Amino acid sequence: FGLTQSEGMRPLAAARVVEDGLLNEAILDSLPDRVAVITTDYRYLYSNPLNAGRFSLKPIDLVGRHIVEFIGFHRFESSMKRNLDRCFAGEVVEYDYVSSRRGNGATRCRMTPCLSASGSVLGAILVLQEELSSRSPVAA
Repeated sequence: FGLTQSEGMRPLAAARVVEDGLLNEAILDSLPDRVAVITTDYRYLYSNPLNAGRFSLKPIDLVGRHIVEFIGFHRFESSMKRNLDRCFAGEVVEYDYVSSRRGNGATRCRMTPCLSASGSVLGAILVLQEELSSRSPVAA
C-alpha cells in the first residue's frame, strides 16, 4: 500500500509487519495462516491469498467490501462485530469459532489493533488459524 508515514500502519504486537509506514504485504502474504486487515467500518483493507482463496476470490476482490458479505449477518452481529469493536478500542482479542462452511472444524481468530503512525486505530489485523482438530491428519 502506498500510504505516507503519517497515514502508515503500525500494528500493535505484530512485529515486522510494517516498515517505513507501509503495510508489508510480502510478509503478510508469506504467513502460513489466513490474514486480513479490517477497517473500523468493517471493510477489508487487505487479505492475503490464503484468506481470499477461502472465498474462491483473489485478494483484490475483497478490498473495500464489507465483512458481512463473507461471514453472514448472523455471525457478524452475534460475535464478529463485538470482537472487532473491542479490538478497535485497543484490545488484542482471541477466540475460537466453528464455520458452517468447513463442517465442524474450529478456527482460532486473533485480532490485533492496526495503528497509524500517530497511534490512531485504523482497523484490526486478523490472523485465522485452523485448529489442529480440523486440519488434515499428519502421518506419524
